[in-house]
Amino acid sequence: MGTKMKADSSKMHTCRTVLLAKREELIDRIYAHRSEITSVPTENSQAEVALHSVVRDLAYVSMENEIRTLAEVELSLHRLETGEYGLCGSCGEGISTARLQAIPWTRVCVICAGGGIRRSPRCDEIQSPDNTERLPTNVIQFHRSPLQLKNEDDQT
Repeated sequence: MGTKMKADSSKMHTCRTVLLAKREELIDRIYAHRSEITSVPTENSQAEVALHSVVRDLAYVSMENEIRTLAEVELSLHRLETGEYGLCGSCGEGISTARLQAIPWTRVCVICAGGGIRRSPRCDEIQSPDNTERLPTNVIQFHRSPLQLKNEDDQT
């Protein structure tokens, strides 16, 4: 049991190092975007002003995304300190190591992040849509809500 705790401790130390590096990277990017937003075009031509406007708008969007990611990284660092890191915030199950390596600041497991696509349960637990036959276990079920079209003649 001591070696497992040590392995978990070294994993947590590695995760903390990665998260701290990502935090510094995001802070640097946010400051870079901030300088792009506050810069003034050097020429007053219409093309230069239009280009500057586009660059500023892109910097706003990028900065907003990076502020959100920074908040997730900060939350992950907090969860590391409280011992909640690696547990899904939705279902409470453990988040896979591969997912944490890919997205160290994630709060949800692959299943909870999956959206409307999910792997089918065992073959004996599911039936076809018309309830007449069992589906194989490797079938992926897609759930779609019915599309409702409105006629132009309808005034409701």
